[in-house]
Amino acid sequence: MEAGTQTQGPELCAQEVSKAASYPDTFVHTSDRTFSPRNATCDNASTESGCLRKNITQAVNGYRCEECNYKVCDLCQASSEGTAPEEKYSYRVSFMDGTEMYLELPKHATTDSVYSAIAIRRAVATYQLKVIVSDQTSPLPCSPFVTFSDVATGDIYVVVTSGIALGWGNDCCDVELVDTSFEHFSLSSYGLAGASQCVKEEIKGKQLTVRRPCDGRGIFSHFPRGMVFNKWTEEEAAPSVSGRVLLRILIHRRRWAMGIGFGSKDAAARGDPEYDQCFFGLYHGGSSINCCANGRRYYRCTRGEWSSEYLAILIDSDAKTMQCFCGLEPFGELFTELGHEPLWPMVVCMACYDCVSISLASV
Repeated sequence: MEAGTQTQGPELCAQEVSKAASYPDTFVHTSDRTFSPRNATCDNASTESGCLRKNITQAVNGYRCEECNYKVCDLCQASSEGTAPEEKYSYRVSFMDGTEMYLELPKHATTDSVYSAIAIRRAVATYQLKVIVSDQTSPLPCSPFVTFSDVATGDIYVVVTSGIALGWGNDCCDVELVDTSFEHFSLSSYGLAGASQCVKEEIKGKQLTVRRPCDGRGIFSHFPRGMVFNKWTEEEAAPSVSGRVLLRILIHRRRWAMGIGFGSKDAAARGDPEYDQCFFGLYHGGSSINCCANGRRYYRCTRGEWSSEYLAILIDSDAKTMQCFCGLEPFGELFTELGHEPLWPMVVCMACYDCVSISLASV
């Protein structure tokens, strides 16, 4: 087929209508691939079946029959080929502040695409959303494996939580921070989003890598370098974490000690987390694996690598609790003395080229 030129075309007749329906392969794009404003019509509008776009076809893809100049819009052409667009459902979305919007979704849309669509419309991160449908009480899981129409039959209710994204914070010149995605257990695997099920998914986050020292020290020297995320100076910072927050962690490379968790406003990104009164989280001592808080190891295990293991930390800033995980099993006892200081995610490494990925989700 070759692209034809766009013309007004002859008067419609029954023979032309029949030909248009019988020979869809003879239809081609118009030269500019769209109907011009003065000729934004679909000839199917004059037939008994009518135009699928109700002849609202300005600036949409058009197709013309080379034999009779019969012109149709993209939907009518797809229908004539037996490839009509997927059926879509319309949902009313209500927010706690009283605002509403309507969301049009394909029949087989997954729940993660629903979260993404709402997040884009509201200009928030997906982890800040809790999506609940009218016939259920628990938030829907954000999963690419769950079809939304299978688990939701009513209106959508959305709660926007006050979470934070992982942004640049107070740092040293030896740290590189990039966007990343990595495999980890889903929120539902921890029993935090509906029924508990062991599912791994691709999640988005940040990857922190310790670069070669910029102060002349050798690459094998061990000294702390890290970052308190979203905390820019002593006076300025993004909002601290609030409510229940899950920090998912994947260590790619570790040559010596490493601390990953949360820090209050005086946490030291260039200090050893083990002795930091403001650090709360997981700590690898070089040969032992531990849970640290308030400058002490409140749980220790003599041996462990944490290489490519799925680690996580769940904190509740309201209940002042923290639970660490190795895989899906709790690592250490529930810590119940978080205190009242605001907290931000933090990572501190002790060796050059150490690399770790983290992702934050409000639950």
